[in-house]
Amino acid sequence: MSCKKGLVPITVRCGQPTKSAANETKPPIGTYDRTRVFCLPPRSQAPGWRCYSHGGGKTSFYGKGFEGKPMACGGVFDSSKSTAAHKKLPCGTRVRATDILTGESVIVTITDRGPYKPGRIIDLSQSAAAALGILEKGLADVRIDIIP
Repeated sequence: MSCKKGLVPITVRCGQPTKSAANETKPPIGTYDRTRVFCLPPRSQAPGWRCYSHGGGKTSFYGKGFEGKPMACGGVFDSSKSTAAHKKLPCGTRVRATDILTGESVIVTITDRGPYKPGRIIDLSQSAAAALGILEKGLADVRIDIIP
């Protein structure tokens, strides 16, 4: 695979535990066996991230229209917090969403269910979307990593 100038190919083997989880007998919920290659900036290879890849896909965001409404995991929605909605990951799971094109990332906590539009894997809060730099675009291709 060839990448644009300044980007490097990074292979993600989903479902294979990192060194921090070598003693675990099975991968965590939400992982699967699949290999994908992403073109990312070299800085995205920062040491110290211990995570399981959950895969990738499209993300969108939801904001002010949901402000104060109840969430599936309890509590009320606050667009100023770094939270997200995911269909299957357990409530309270922390994930890092990385924009595949820019390498920017944000850590969010799963607090709701969704997205319900076909082809999307995660909905970010407005605050998380702003941190990722996707407010104007509305959509982005992201990689999702579960943070243990």
